[in-house]
Amino acid sequence: MKQSASVLIATCLILASGYVHGMWTGRWQNSGALTVAAANVERLPHKIGDWEMIKENQVSDEEKSVAELAGSISRQYRHQHSGDIVTVLLMMGKPGPIAVHPPTACYTGLGYQQVGSTRNQTIEIVNPNGKQRHQFQNAQFTNPKKTETQEPHVFWGWSADGNWSCPDSPRLAFVGKPALFKLYVTYEAGGVVKSKDQTPAEKMLKELIPILSEQVFGRS
Repeated sequence: MKQSASVLIATCLILASGYVHGMWTGRWQNSGALTVAAANVERLPHKIGDWEMIKENQVSDEEKSVAELAGSISRQYRHQHSGDIVTVLLMMGKPGPIAVHPPTACYTGLGYQQVGSTRNQTIEIVNPNGKQRHQFQNAQFTNPKKTETQEPHVFWGWSADGNWSCPDSPRLAFVGKPALFKLYVTYEAGGVVKSKDQTPAEKMLKELIPILSEQVFGRS
């Protein structure tokens, strides 16, 4: 009897660990939902408010494979009046792989050094339904090994439904979601960014978030 009970307990533990691993990695996710979400990424328009696309960047097959991307798009936009240029990188896939590797890991892995600390930033969107607050993180980087000055300032966040946030543990926060999106908005800072300044990335996010809500997430 004791041996049978031990076997039953061991079997339950194996099944439970397999289920948890499947949830973390997205093994149980509906591939149809991923296909629809990947197609929606392509709906990002070439014109976003006063921003116009000036360049389409290619996300390499290697990058797609490493990040396990089901869909991605990378574009540069220029503001019609200020001339500011930002890069928008929108990625999506299974929650497990998408939830990891924020810019603080990616940029340092490419030889950059972080300037200062990672900061939280609330982007407030006003619409007919009221105010919506989206949470992003941002950090500035520099690469001393480059001959030309490169000081990218990156804003990033995750979303499964159009509400953007930066939870302490994205993998835990978004576990079980059919698809997860990760958004980077980057510009060349050209110096240390002061917290009181409204950056080009913030200006773009205020125009971009409503477009993503409508075109990608199907929300008004």
